[in-house]
Amino acid sequence: MYQYEPRHGTTVAKAAEEMVAIANKTNTAVEGEFNGIILIAKPGEDPQKIADLYYEQYMKRANSLAATTYYLY
Repeated sequence: MYQYEPRHGTTVAKAAEEMVAIANKTNTAVEGEFNGIILIAKPGEDPQKIADLYYEQYMKRANSLAATTYYLY
């Protein structure tokens, strides 16, 4: 599996596009980490689907963190 490392300032949508392009060119899956969330792109996959899955996981993590955070006054 090819390892992808996004450049600083890259959006998840752009990273997904680049990962799919690499997957298509190499005909192999591409794995990368974006803000602590693992993304996997396969040849022919829709980059928007990868970005949507990222945001879904991101929100689950954010909601989980908010549910376990205690505020002290």
